[in-house]
Amino acid sequence: MRTRLSIFLSSFFILLFFPFLCTFVFHGAQACTLLQPAKAEKFLPYLLSLQIDDNKSSEALKTQAVIARSNLNYQQSQGKSLLEILKTQFSDILSSPSWYRIFFISDSYQNATESTSGQILTFENTPCLTPYHEVSCGKTRSGEEVFHNSAFSYLKSVDSSQDLEAPNYFTTQDIASQQFPSSLEIQKTDSSGYVLTLNADDTTFSGEYFRHEFGLASSCFSIQKNGDNLRFLCKGQGHGVGLSQYGAEIMAEDGSTYDEILLWYFPSLMLTTTDF
Repeated sequence: MRTRLSIFLSSFFILLFFPFLCTFVFHGAQACTLLQPAKAEKFLPYLLSLQIDDNKSSEALKTQAVIARSNLNYQQSQGKSLLEILKTQFSDILSSPSWYRIFFISDSYQNATESTSGQILTFENTPCLTPYHEVSCGKTRSGEEVFHNSAFSYLKSVDSSQDLEAPNYFTTQDIASQQFPSSLEIQKTDSSGYVLTLNADDTTFSGEYFRHEFGLASSCFSIQKNGDNLRFLCKGQGHGVGLSQYGAEIMAEDGSTYDEILLWYFPSLMLTTTDF
């Protein structure tokens, strides 16, 4: 299956980049529009297809479009080329159940991109990281607490209590006790209830590392003994920082516009327009 996907994706990139390759060979790098930052906009519908379902409301899709553009702009401001960014973004396709979406870009993605053309979120007029996740535990997390860095203090913890109604808000996962050391206990949580660190005998792990290693839905979890297993009771889906996609969808259904949604989840940021 992975081999066939690799062939499909290779064909896709050949078709996508062939015109630019010809331009590069015959006319040089300066004539190749792919290498011009302002042309990054054309790739946003493809990025959106990997980040959100096209059946979401138009305002939620616009919200995600601004976030995708903001993160792309932020990475470019950190010195990464568009080609480097796209290589990283699309490298996740093989392991994604939605890999096929890039072959069928719906009008919803195109419309969301065009409706928000050039709009990004900035902090003090500077491009910034704008994280998103599927479902929070009921409120989002403080960036300063998560990243242990005051540079991310603009990522505030905000209420997202509508997430408690999400179908996949609460999940449990049983893992055989023998996979863990004799002692496993949560050491520290953040102000939103997510595990920051836990101890396994004499070793300390971050909550996010542990979540990824054992495939937990989120790092907002508690632990119970369940026979020969340890049961992890998780709230939310994802890391919990920034925008909650479920929360954004509910706000959109209740009449909020994409700019209102963005400024709710990112109250310290400003929506600006750039020549992207």
